[in-house]
Formats: sequence, structure tokens, C-alpha cells
Amino acid sequence: ELARNVAKLVKPPKPEQAEVKFLEVPEVARFLEAAQHSEYFALFHTALFTGARLGEILALQWRCVDLKRATMRIDFTLYWEGGQWYLKPPKSKRSRRLIDLPKSVVATLTEHQQDQQRIHTELGTLWSGSTFVFGQYNNRPRDERSIERGFERVLKLADLQRIRFHDLRHTHASLMLKAGSHPKAVSERLGHASVAFTLDTYSHVMPGVQEEAVSRFEALLGGAR
Repeated sequence: ELARNVAKLVKPPKPEQAEVKFLEVPEVARFLEAAQHSEYFALFHTALFTGARLGEILALQWRCVDLKRATMRIDFTLYWEGGQWYLKPPKSKRSRRLIDLPKSVVATLTEHQQDQQRIHTELGTLWSGSTFVFGQYNNRPRDERSIERGFERVLKLADLQRIRFHDLRHTHASLMLKAGSHPKAVSERLGHASVAFTLDTYSHVMPGVQEEAVSRFEALLGGAR
């Protein structure tokens, strides 16, 4: 029997961070235009403009969406395991968050809600606050694989590079930072554990952001020496 655990002396290798890919502004326009032809347009639009994870979006229920106040609340995430789905709270406290919705997303969700209510009425099925925003009409959540296949079809239609659905989240964060949003606001919006993690993950856009910040600082001082 060993007197001490020698395994504690070994530093495990750090996993390499996956390359962050994101769409530039002109590509976003092409993506949204192509997505108009998809049954998942409202979902894609919401993901792109909120930075929410796919599991969070699939778990979203109407009681967590306030279209008048233009907010959506992330309380759960959806997990698929063994052919079954489970709603679970997010892994961290910061992941439970309130996200402000842009006007364009409010308009999209309003139309989506009206269409969903109409179809439920025609089918004679229940529509309520606990109805999944992007679920099936039997009020079961959609399978991630069907969303990802729909996403790939839109990318192909828009003639865009192949990226993951998760890269819509990276696109949201990268373009917000490029637009001059404060990293803390972006970090809170994404539900990251810390601002440091956000800055580390999106360091690829920071050089341009810093350059613009320096120019603004110099302009503020009027070239004073």
C-alpha cells in the first residue's frame, strides 16, 4: 500500500480548445435568407440572435418567454439519453439567465406563436404556457438530430461553409464583441462561468476590438499630449 497517492503529482494534459468558427455579417444575411425556406426558421433566428445553446432552446417553454417585455428565461436544458428526453436545470447558476430579445426575434416569435396556436386549435390539441416553443404538435420536444439536419440543408442552400449548429452561438458572441458590446454583457448573455472564459474563447475577435477602442480613446482626448 502506498503512503501517498502519487497520481496527484501528475498534471493531466489540458484538452485542446476546439477551433471557434463563426459567420461574418454578409454570411449571416445569406443564412437567414436561406433559412426562410426551413420549417425551423424561428428556431434558427432565435439561436443566432440570443446565443442560446441548442439544448436550452429545445427546452424553452412559452411560460419562459415574455414577448411584451422582450425577454426569454433559460431555466432548463434538454438531454436525450437512450431514446428518451429529460429536462434538467443547467449545469451552473450562471447558465440560468434572462436574455433580452431583439425586436426582430420578438416579431418572429410572435408570428411563430400565432401559427402554433392555430395549428393546435385545428388539431384539437392543448396549447398552454408549458407548450414547448419549438416542439412538435404532440408537445414533445424535437430531436436534436432533426434540427442539425435542417441546419445543414440551410447552409447548403446558402452556399456557406459547413459549421456546427453550436457555431451560431459563437457567431452571436463574436459579432456582439465586434459591435463593441462589453465582454461582461456578452458573458452574462451566454451564461459563461466568467468574463475571463469569454475573453479567452473569443480572443480571435479581440485584436480588432482593442484597435477600435484605442482609436476611440485617442479621439476622446483630441490628440492631447
